[in-house]
Amino acid sequence: MYAALYLPAMPLQAILRHLPDKQTSSPAVLLDAAGFLSEQDRGKSPIWLRNQASVEAGVEAGMTASQGLARCPQLGIYTREPEREAIADTILLQVAGNLSPQLEATSPGLVMADLEGSPHLRDGLEALGQATLQSLKTCSLTGQFGAAPTPDLAELVARVATPIQVLARNPSAIESFLRPLPTDILELPRDTSAILRLWGIHNLGQLMDLPREEVAERLGAEAVAWQTRLCTNHCRPLRWIEAPTTYAESAELEYEADTLEPILFLLRRFLDQLTARLETAYFVAGKLLLGLSFADQSKHERHFRVPEPTNDCEVLFRILFIHLETLRAPSPVIAVRLEAVPTKPGRCQRDLFTPGLRDPNRFAETLAQLEALLGSDRVGVPRLLSLHKPDAITLEAFHEPNPHQSTYSHLPPFGLSLRRFRPAQAVGVECLAGQPECVVLDGMSVWIEECHGPYRHSGQWWAPPGWARREWDIRLSDGSLYRLIKTQHGWALEGEYD
Repeated sequence: MYAALYLPAMPLQAILRHLPDKQTSSPAVLLDAAGFLSEQDRGKSPIWLRNQASVEAGVEAGMTASQGLARCPQLGIYTREPEREAIADTILLQVAGNLSPQLEATSPGLVMADLEGSPHLRDGLEALGQATLQSLKTCSLTGQFGAAPTPDLAELVARVATPIQVLARNPSAIESFLRPLPTDILELPRDTSAILRLWGIHNLGQLMDLPREEVAERLGAEAVAWQTRLCTNHCRPLRWIEAPTTYAESAELEYEADTLEPILFLLRRFLDQLTARLETAYFVAGKLLLGLSFADQSKHERHFRVPEPTNDCEVLFRILFIHLETLRAPSPVIAVRLEAVPTKPGRCQRDLFTPGLRDPNRFAETLAQLEALLGSDRVGVPRLLSLHKPDAITLEAFHEPNPHQSTYSHLPPFGLSLRRFRPAQAVGVECLAGQPECVVLDGMSVWIEECHGPYRHSGQWWAPPGWARREWDIRLSDGSLYRLIKTQHGWALEGEYD
Protein backbone atom coordinates (compact mmCIF):
# COMPACT_ATOMS: atom_id res chain seq x y z
CA MET A 1 0.00 0.00 0.00
CA TYR A 2 1.02 3.58 -0.70
CA ALA A 3 -0.11 6.76 1.03
CA ALA A 4 -0.27 10.23 -0.51
CA LEU A 5 -0.34 13.41 1.54
CA TYR A 6 -1.67 16.39 -0.40
CA LEU A 7 -1.97 20.09 0.42
CA PRO A 8 -4.72 21.71 -1.68
CA ALA A 9 -3.78 25.20 -2.88
CA MET A 10 -0.41 24.84 -1.14
CA PRO A 11 1.05 28.23 -2.26
CA LEU A 12 -1.96 29.99 -0.74
CA GLN A 13 -1.88 27.90 2.46
CA ALA A 14 1.81 28.71 2.87
CA ILE A 15 0.87 32.40 3.15
CA LEU A 16 -2.32 32.08 5.21
CA ARG A 17 -0.69 29.91 7.91
CA HIS A 18 1.26 32.95 9.16
CA LEU A 19 -1.82 35.17 9.47
CA PRO A 20 -3.98 35.51 12.59
CA ASP A 21 -6.75 32.93 12.95
CA LYS A 22 -9.52 35.41 12.14
CA GLN A 23 -7.83 36.23 8.83
CA THR A 24 -7.28 32.62 7.75
CA SER A 25 -11.05 32.04 7.71
CA SER A 26 -11.66 35.13 5.55
CA PRO A 27 -11.92 34.97 1.74
CA ALA A 28 -8.46 34.90 0.16
CA VAL A 29 -7.04 34.28 -3.31
CA LEU A 30 -3.61 33.92 -4.85
CA LEU A 31 -2.81 35.65 -8.13
CA ASP A 32 -1.23 33.81 -11.04
CA ALA A 33 2.05 35.72 -10.85
CA ALA A 34 5.32 35.32 -8.96
CA GLY A 35 7.11 38.07 -7.11
CA PHE A 36 5.92 41.57 -6.37
CA LEU A 37 3.16 43.22 -8.35
CA SER A 38 2.37 46.90 -8.42
CA GLU A 39 -1.11 47.96 -7.42
CA GLN A 40 -1.92 48.65 -11.07
CA ASP A 41 -0.74 45.21 -12.27
CA ARG A 42 -2.35 43.46 -9.31
CA GLY A 43 -5.80 44.50 -10.47
CA LYS A 44 -5.25 42.93 -13.90
CA SER A 45 -3.59 39.64 -12.89
CA PRO A 46 -5.94 36.62 -12.94
CA ILE A 47 -6.88 34.67 -9.84
CA TRP A 48 -5.15 31.30 -9.61
CA LEU A 49 -5.95 29.69 -6.24
CA ARG A 50 -8.81 30.22 -3.78
CA ASN A 51 -9.64 29.15 -0.27
CA GLN A 52 -13.02 27.74 0.73
CA ALA A 53 -14.31 31.08 2.04
CA SER A 54 -13.67 32.76 -1.32
CA VAL A 55 -15.37 29.90 -3.16
CA GLU A 56 -18.46 30.34 -0.99
CA ALA A 57 -18.34 34.09 -1.69
CA GLY A 58 -18.67 33.39 -5.43
CA VAL A 59 -15.09 34.22 -6.48
CA GLU A 60 -14.03 32.12 -9.46
CA ALA A 61 -10.62 31.16 -10.78
CA GLY A 62 -9.62 33.17 -13.86
CA MET A 63 -11.28 36.37 -12.65
CA THR A 64 -9.10 39.43 -12.34
CA ALA A 65 -8.41 40.76 -8.89
CA SER A 66 -10.70 43.71 -9.58
CA GLN A 67 -13.56 41.40 -10.49
CA GLY A 68 -12.96 39.36 -7.36
CA LEU A 69 -13.08 42.49 -5.19
CA ALA A 70 -16.28 43.58 -6.90
CA ARG A 71 -17.89 40.28 -6.00
CA CYS A 72 -16.38 40.08 -2.48
CA PRO A 73 -15.13 43.41 -0.97
CA GLN A 74 -13.50 41.53 1.97
CA LEU A 75 -11.35 39.47 -0.39
CA GLY A 76 -7.69 39.16 0.59
CA ILE A 77 -5.37 39.22 -2.43
CA TYR A 78 -1.88 37.74 -2.21
CA THR A 79 1.03 36.96 -4.51
CA ARG A 80 3.34 33.96 -4.39
CA GLU A 81 6.15 33.75 -1.83
CA PRO A 82 8.57 30.97 -2.84
CA GLU A 83 10.36 30.93 0.52
CA ARG A 84 7.17 30.24 2.44
CA GLU A 85 6.17 27.61 -0.12
CA ALA A 86 9.49 25.85 0.47
CA ILE A 87 8.81 25.85 4.22
CA ALA A 88 5.35 24.35 3.67
CA ASP A 89 6.88 21.59 1.52
CA THR A 90 9.44 20.93 4.26
CA ILE A 91 6.69 20.60 6.86
CA LEU A 92 4.81 18.21 4.59
CA LEU A 93 7.89 16.00 4.21
CA GLN A 94 8.60 16.03 7.94
CA VAL A 95 5.03 15.02 8.79
CA ALA A 96 5.06 12.32 6.12
CA GLY A 97 8.32 11.05 7.61
CA ASN A 98 6.25 9.74 10.54
CA LEU A 99 4.47 7.41 8.10
CA SER A 100 7.52 5.81 6.51
CA PRO A 101 11.18 6.58 5.83
CA GLN A 102 10.60 5.80 2.14
CA LEU A 103 9.27 9.11 0.79
CA GLU A 104 8.95 10.78 -2.57
CA ALA A 105 8.46 14.51 -3.13
CA THR A 106 6.17 13.94 -6.12
CA SER A 107 5.33 17.60 -6.72
CA PRO A 108 4.95 20.80 -4.70
CA GLY A 109 2.32 20.08 -2.08
CA LEU A 110 2.28 16.31 -2.69
CA VAL A 111 4.34 13.62 -0.91
CA MET A 112 4.17 9.86 -1.42
CA ALA A 113 5.04 7.26 1.23
CA ASP A 114 5.58 3.53 0.85
CA LEU A 115 3.69 1.84 3.69
CA GLU A 116 4.86 -1.70 2.93
CA GLY A 117 6.04 -3.21 6.21
CA SER A 118 5.19 -0.09 8.19
CA PRO A 119 4.24 -0.77 11.85
CA HIS A 120 1.59 1.96 11.61
CA LEU A 121 -0.63 -0.34 9.53
CA ARG A 122 -1.61 -2.22 12.66
CA ASP A 123 -3.83 0.69 13.71
CA GLY A 124 -5.58 0.90 10.33
CA LEU A 125 -5.21 3.35 7.47
CA GLU A 126 -8.14 5.49 8.62
CA ALA A 127 -6.58 6.09 12.03
CA LEU A 128 -3.20 6.68 10.38
CA GLY A 129 -4.71 9.31 8.09
CA GLN A 130 -6.46 11.08 10.97
CA ALA A 131 -3.25 11.26 13.02
CA THR A 132 -1.29 12.55 10.03
CA LEU A 133 -3.81 15.26 9.17
CA GLN A 134 -3.94 16.29 12.83
CA SER A 135 -0.17 16.76 12.78
CA LEU A 136 -0.56 19.01 9.74
CA LYS A 137 -3.33 20.93 11.46
CA THR A 138 -1.09 21.71 14.43
CA CYS A 139 1.25 23.33 11.88
CA SER A 140 -1.65 25.43 10.50
CA LEU A 141 -1.92 23.41 7.29
CA THR A 142 -4.96 21.58 5.90
CA GLY A 143 -4.21 18.37 4.06
CA GLN A 144 -5.86 15.40 2.38
CA PHE A 145 -4.86 11.76 2.84
CA GLY A 146 -5.22 9.02 0.29
CA ALA A 147 -4.13 5.38 0.29
CA ALA A 148 -4.17 2.92 -2.61
CA PRO A 149 -2.28 -0.12 -3.97
CA THR A 150 -0.16 1.97 -6.39
CA PRO A 151 1.51 5.39 -6.10
CA ASP A 152 -0.42 6.90 -9.04
CA LEU A 153 -3.76 5.76 -7.66
CA ALA A 154 -2.84 7.05 -4.20
CA GLU A 155 -2.13 10.45 -5.74
CA LEU A 156 -5.52 10.58 -7.48
CA VAL A 157 -7.29 9.44 -4.33
CA ALA A 158 -5.57 12.10 -2.21
CA ARG A 159 -6.59 14.86 -4.60
CA VAL A 160 -10.30 14.02 -4.23
CA ALA A 161 -10.28 12.83 -0.59
CA THR A 162 -12.65 14.53 1.89
CA PRO A 163 -10.24 14.52 3.66
CA ILE A 164 -9.41 10.77 4.03
CA GLN A 165 -9.97 8.15 1.36
CA VAL A 166 -8.68 4.56 1.27
CA LEU A 167 -8.90 2.22 -1.73
CA ALA A 168 -8.59 -1.47 -0.96
CA ARG A 169 -6.94 -4.01 -3.27
CA ASN A 170 -10.12 -4.63 -5.21
CA PRO A 171 -9.93 -3.91 -8.97
CA SER A 172 -13.68 -3.58 -9.42
CA ALA A 173 -14.03 -1.18 -6.44
CA ILE A 174 -11.09 0.89 -7.71
CA GLU A 175 -12.59 1.11 -11.20
CA SER A 176 -16.01 2.14 -9.90
CA PHE A 177 -14.32 4.84 -7.82
CA LEU A 178 -12.23 6.24 -10.68
CA ARG A 179 -14.81 6.26 -13.48
CA PRO A 180 -16.90 9.29 -12.41
CA LEU A 181 -13.85 11.48 -11.65
CA PRO A 182 -13.27 14.37 -14.11
CA THR A 183 -10.26 14.29 -16.43
CA ASP A 184 -9.06 17.60 -14.95
CA ILE A 185 -7.75 15.66 -11.96
CA LEU A 186 -4.92 14.36 -14.17
CA GLU A 187 -3.70 17.95 -14.74
CA LEU A 188 -3.36 17.37 -18.48
CA PRO A 189 -1.89 20.01 -20.80
CA ARG A 190 -4.36 22.64 -21.87
CA ASP A 191 -4.29 21.58 -25.54
CA THR A 192 -4.88 17.94 -24.68
CA SER A 193 -7.79 18.80 -22.38
CA ALA A 194 -9.39 20.80 -25.19
CA ILE A 195 -9.04 17.86 -27.61
CA LEU A 196 -10.58 15.44 -25.10
CA ARG A 197 -13.53 17.76 -24.57
CA LEU A 198 -14.07 17.91 -28.33
CA TRP A 199 -14.10 14.11 -28.36
CA GLY A 200 -16.69 14.10 -25.57
CA ILE A 201 -14.28 12.70 -22.96
CA HIS A 202 -15.16 14.30 -19.62
CA ASN A 203 -14.36 11.64 -16.99
CA LEU A 204 -11.74 9.00 -16.30
CA GLY A 205 -14.04 6.14 -17.22
CA GLN A 206 -14.40 7.46 -20.76
CA LEU A 207 -10.63 7.94 -20.97
CA MET A 208 -9.98 4.36 -19.79
CA ASP A 209 -12.31 2.96 -22.49
CA LEU A 210 -10.36 4.56 -25.35
CA PRO A 211 -8.15 2.15 -27.36
CA ARG A 212 -4.53 2.69 -26.41
CA GLU A 213 -3.17 2.28 -29.94
CA GLU A 214 -5.45 4.97 -31.33
CA VAL A 215 -4.77 7.28 -28.38
CA ALA A 216 -1.04 6.91 -28.96
CA GLU A 217 -1.50 7.55 -32.68
CA ARG A 218 -3.50 10.75 -32.20
CA LEU A 219 -2.11 12.18 -28.91
CA GLY A 220 1.33 10.59 -28.65
CA ALA A 221 2.99 8.20 -26.22
CA GLU A 222 2.50 10.62 -23.35
CA ALA A 223 -1.26 10.11 -23.52
CA VAL A 224 -0.79 6.35 -23.05
CA ALA A 225 1.10 7.08 -19.82
CA TRP A 226 -2.00 8.85 -18.52
CA GLN A 227 -4.07 5.76 -19.14
CA THR A 228 -1.39 3.60 -17.53
CA ARG A 229 -1.63 5.61 -14.31
CA LEU A 230 -5.19 4.36 -13.91
CA CYS A 231 -4.23 0.68 -14.03
CA THR A 232 -4.33 -1.30 -10.80
CA ASN A 233 -1.35 -3.48 -11.81
CA HIS A 234 1.03 -0.63 -12.68
CA CYS A 235 3.29 0.20 -9.71
CA ARG A 236 6.14 2.53 -10.51
CA PRO A 237 9.18 2.83 -8.17
CA LEU A 238 9.38 5.84 -5.90
CA ARG A 239 12.19 8.38 -6.15
CA TRP A 240 13.24 8.27 -2.52
CA ILE A 241 14.18 11.38 -0.63
CA GLU A 242 15.11 11.92 3.02
CA ALA A 243 12.88 14.04 5.19
CA PRO A 244 14.65 17.37 5.96
CA THR A 245 15.81 18.00 9.50
CA THR A 246 15.71 21.80 9.36
CA TYR A 247 13.04 23.50 11.44
CA ALA A 248 12.90 27.14 10.40
CA GLU A 249 10.34 29.87 9.75
CA SER A 250 10.99 33.11 7.87
CA ALA A 251 9.06 36.05 6.49
CA GLU A 252 9.70 39.21 4.55
CA LEU A 253 7.78 42.10 6.08
CA GLU A 254 5.33 43.96 3.89
CA TYR A 255 6.22 47.18 5.70
CA GLU A 256 9.48 48.10 7.39
CA ALA A 257 9.32 47.56 11.16
CA ASP A 258 10.99 50.25 13.27
CA THR A 259 9.47 49.15 16.60
CA LEU A 260 9.77 45.96 18.62
CA GLU A 261 6.08 45.00 18.80
CA PRO A 262 5.59 43.64 15.25
CA ILE A 263 8.85 41.67 15.47
CA LEU A 264 7.82 40.08 18.76
CA PHE A 265 4.37 39.26 17.38
CA LEU A 266 5.93 37.52 14.39
CA LEU A 267 8.49 35.64 16.50
CA ARG A 268 5.78 34.39 18.86
CA ARG A 269 3.88 33.01 15.91
CA PHE A 270 7.07 31.42 14.57
CA LEU A 271 7.66 29.73 17.93
CA ASP A 272 4.12 28.34 17.96
CA GLN A 273 4.71 26.84 14.52
CA LEU A 274 8.19 25.50 15.29
CA THR A 275 7.27 23.86 18.59
CA ALA A 276 4.24 22.22 16.94
CA ARG A 277 6.50 20.84 14.20
CA LEU A 278 9.06 19.61 16.72
CA GLU A 279 6.39 17.83 18.76
CA THR A 280 5.14 15.94 15.72
CA ALA A 281 8.66 14.54 15.27
CA TYR A 282 9.15 13.95 19.05
CA PHE A 283 11.93 16.56 19.33
CA VAL A 284 12.53 19.59 21.52
CA ALA A 285 14.40 22.83 20.81
CA GLY A 286 18.04 22.70 21.89
CA LYS A 287 19.17 25.94 20.21
CA LEU A 288 17.58 28.96 18.57
CA LEU A 289 19.07 30.82 15.61
CA LEU A 290 17.68 34.32 15.08
CA GLY A 291 18.33 36.29 11.91
CA LEU A 292 17.24 39.86 11.15
CA SER A 293 17.67 41.72 7.88
CA PHE A 294 17.66 45.51 7.91
CA ALA A 295 16.76 48.10 5.32
CA ASP A 296 20.40 49.19 4.93
CA GLN A 297 21.30 45.64 3.71
CA SER A 298 22.98 44.76 7.01
CA LYS A 299 22.12 41.61 8.96
CA HIS A 300 22.09 40.48 12.57
CA GLU A 301 22.47 36.86 13.61
CA ARG A 302 22.51 35.40 17.11
CA HIS A 303 22.63 31.84 18.44
CA PHE A 304 20.89 31.02 21.73
CA ARG A 305 21.58 27.82 23.64
CA VAL A 306 18.58 26.55 25.56
CA PRO A 307 20.03 25.31 28.91
CA GLU A 308 17.33 22.69 29.30
CA PRO A 309 15.88 21.81 25.86
CA THR A 310 12.15 22.40 25.79
CA ASN A 311 9.15 23.13 23.58
CA ASP A 312 7.65 25.61 26.04
CA CYS A 313 6.89 28.71 23.96
CA GLU A 314 6.97 31.00 26.98
CA VAL A 315 10.51 29.96 27.90
CA LEU A 316 11.78 30.24 24.33
CA PHE A 317 10.05 33.57 23.79
CA ARG A 318 11.63 35.12 26.89
CA ILE A 319 15.07 34.16 25.57
CA LEU A 320 14.42 36.13 22.38
CA PHE A 321 12.65 39.01 24.13
CA ILE A 322 15.51 39.73 26.55
CA HIS A 323 17.97 39.89 23.66
CA LEU A 324 15.81 42.09 21.43
CA GLU A 325 15.10 44.53 24.26
CA THR A 326 18.73 45.64 24.27
CA LEU A 327 19.40 45.34 20.53
CA ARG A 328 20.14 48.59 18.72
CA ALA A 329 19.08 48.23 15.11
CA PRO A 330 20.93 50.32 12.52
CA SER A 331 17.77 50.62 10.40
CA PRO A 332 14.21 49.20 10.21
CA VAL A 333 13.74 45.44 9.96
CA ILE A 334 12.57 44.06 6.61
CA ALA A 335 12.90 40.26 7.13
CA VAL A 336 12.93 37.84 10.06
CA ARG A 337 14.15 34.24 10.24
CA LEU A 338 14.01 31.88 13.21
CA GLU A 339 15.42 28.35 13.28
CA ALA A 340 15.15 25.77 16.03
CA VAL A 341 17.85 23.12 16.26
CA PRO A 342 16.13 19.85 17.23
CA THR A 343 17.37 17.54 19.93
CA LYS A 344 15.94 14.64 21.87
CA PRO A 345 14.33 15.34 25.26
CA GLY A 346 16.89 14.96 28.01
CA ARG A 347 16.36 12.32 30.62
CA CYS A 348 19.06 12.41 33.28
CA GLN A 349 19.01 11.08 36.83
CA ARG A 350 20.23 13.80 39.18
CA ASP A 351 22.72 13.09 41.93
CA LEU A 352 21.22 13.37 45.39
CA PHE A 353 24.44 14.77 46.83
CA THR A 354 25.39 17.16 44.02
CA PRO A 355 23.86 20.65 44.02
CA GLY A 356 22.04 21.49 40.80
CA LEU A 357 19.80 24.14 39.31
CA ARG A 358 16.11 23.84 40.01
CA ASP A 359 15.18 25.60 36.75
CA PRO A 360 18.12 25.97 34.31
CA ASN A 361 16.07 27.99 31.84
CA ARG A 362 15.01 30.48 34.50
CA PHE A 363 18.62 30.78 35.64
CA ALA A 364 19.75 31.44 32.06
CA GLU A 365 17.07 34.11 31.75
CA THR A 366 18.40 35.82 34.88
CA LEU A 367 21.94 35.72 33.47
CA ALA A 368 20.69 37.26 30.23
CA GLN A 369 19.03 40.08 32.16
CA LEU A 370 22.25 40.72 34.06
CA GLU A 371 24.22 40.78 30.81
CA ALA A 372 21.78 43.33 29.43
CA LEU A 373 22.31 45.55 32.49
CA LEU A 374 26.05 45.09 33.08
CA GLY A 375 27.46 43.90 29.78
CA SER A 376 28.37 40.40 28.63
CA ASP A 377 31.98 40.83 29.81
CA ARG A 378 30.88 41.33 33.41
CA VAL A 379 28.76 38.20 33.91
CA GLY A 380 30.04 34.64 34.07
CA VAL A 381 31.92 32.08 36.12
CA PRO A 382 35.40 33.13 37.37
CA ARG A 383 38.21 30.84 36.27
CA LEU A 384 41.84 31.05 37.39
CA LEU A 385 44.38 31.92 34.73
CA SER A 386 47.62 29.99 34.43
CA LEU A 387 49.64 32.79 36.05
CA HIS A 388 51.34 33.34 39.41
CA LYS A 389 49.69 36.72 39.77
CA PRO A 390 47.15 36.77 42.63
CA ASP A 391 43.51 37.20 41.58
CA ALA A 392 44.39 36.52 37.91
CA ILE A 393 40.96 35.35 36.76
CA THR A 394 38.74 35.51 33.72
CA LEU A 395 34.99 35.16 33.24
CA GLU A 396 33.57 32.26 31.26
CA ALA A 397 30.02 31.49 30.24
CA PHE A 398 28.10 29.48 32.79
CA HIS A 399 27.44 25.81 32.01
CA GLU A 400 25.57 23.58 34.41
CA PRO A 401 27.99 20.95 35.72
CA ASN A 402 27.46 17.34 34.77
CA PRO A 403 25.92 15.60 37.79
CA HIS A 404 27.92 12.46 37.00
CA GLN A 405 31.23 14.32 37.16
CA SER A 406 32.12 14.97 40.78
CA THR A 407 34.06 18.15 41.51
CA TYR A 408 34.89 17.12 45.09
CA SER A 409 38.60 17.38 45.86
CA HIS A 410 40.07 14.36 47.64
CA LEU A 411 43.18 16.29 48.72
CA PRO A 412 43.05 17.01 52.48
CA PRO A 413 43.49 20.66 53.52
CA PHE A 414 46.90 21.56 54.92
CA GLY A 415 48.30 24.62 56.68
CA LEU A 416 46.37 27.64 57.88
CA SER A 417 43.56 29.12 55.81
CA LEU A 418 43.78 32.77 54.76
CA ARG A 419 40.67 34.89 55.12
CA ARG A 420 41.32 37.58 52.53
CA PHE A 421 40.19 41.17 52.83
CA ARG A 422 38.22 42.56 49.87
CA PRO A 423 39.74 45.05 49.24
CA ALA A 424 43.08 44.78 50.98
CA GLN A 425 43.31 46.94 54.13
CA ALA A 426 45.80 49.81 53.68
CA VAL A 427 48.17 50.25 56.63
CA GLY A 428 51.25 52.21 57.61
CA VAL A 429 54.47 50.28 58.22
CA GLU A 430 57.69 51.24 59.97
CA CYS A 431 60.75 49.32 58.77
CA LEU A 432 64.14 48.60 60.23
CA ALA A 433 66.88 47.36 57.87
CA GLY A 434 64.27 46.71 55.18
CA GLN A 435 62.11 44.53 57.43
CA PRO A 436 58.74 45.68 58.85
CA GLU A 437 58.89 46.33 62.60
CA CYS A 438 55.63 48.08 63.39
CA VAL A 439 52.17 48.26 61.75
CA VAL A 440 49.90 51.30 62.13
CA LEU A 441 46.26 50.14 62.40
CA ASP A 442 43.50 52.75 62.83
CA GLY A 443 46.04 55.28 64.05
CA MET A 444 47.55 52.87 66.59
CA SER A 445 50.98 51.27 66.31
CA VAL A 446 51.18 47.52 66.88
CA TRP A 447 54.56 45.82 67.12
CA ILE A 448 55.39 42.83 64.98
CA GLU A 449 56.55 39.96 67.17
CA GLU A 450 57.54 37.57 64.35
CA CYS A 451 58.07 38.08 60.63
CA HIS A 452 58.81 35.70 57.75
CA GLY A 453 59.70 37.05 54.33
CA PRO A 454 59.92 38.79 52.05
CA TYR A 455 58.55 36.47 49.33
CA ARG A 456 58.97 38.23 46.01
CA HIS A 457 56.57 37.73 43.07
CA SER A 458 56.62 39.48 39.71
CA GLY A 459 55.64 38.87 36.10
CA GLN A 460 54.48 40.18 32.75
CA TRP A 461 57.48 42.48 32.50
CA TRP A 462 57.24 42.17 28.71
CA ALA A 463 53.78 43.77 28.55
CA PRO A 464 53.46 46.89 30.68
CA PRO A 465 52.10 47.47 33.13
CA GLY A 466 53.82 44.51 34.73
CA TRP A 467 53.29 43.56 38.33
CA ALA A 468 55.61 43.04 41.29
CA ARG A 469 54.90 42.50 45.00
CA ARG A 470 56.53 41.38 48.21
CA GLU A 471 54.82 39.35 50.94
CA TRP A 472 55.46 38.80 54.64
CA ASP A 473 53.73 36.53 57.09
CA ILE A 474 53.63 38.39 60.40
CA ARG A 475 52.48 37.78 63.99
CA LEU A 476 51.46 40.85 65.95
CA SER A 477 51.87 41.40 69.66
CA ASP A 478 48.23 40.41 70.28
CA GLY A 479 48.88 36.99 68.69
CA SER A 480 46.96 37.56 65.43
CA LEU A 481 48.51 36.35 62.15
CA TYR A 482 48.37 38.41 58.94
CA ARG A 483 49.76 38.51 55.45
CA LEU A 484 51.46 41.85 54.79
CA ILE A 485 52.14 42.93 51.20
CA LYS A 486 53.88 45.80 49.48
CA THR A 487 53.04 46.77 45.88
CA GLN A 488 53.41 49.85 43.76
CA HIS A 489 50.35 51.21 45.57
CA GLY A 490 51.89 50.91 49.04
CA TRP A 491 51.55 48.70 52.14
CA ALA A 492 48.41 46.66 52.90
CA LEU A 493 47.13 43.74 54.90
CA GLU A 494 45.93 41.15 52.37
CA GLY A 495 44.24 38.82 54.84
CA GLU A 496 44.19 37.15 58.21
CA TYR A 497 45.16 33.55 58.97
CA ASP A 498 42.61 31.45 60.85
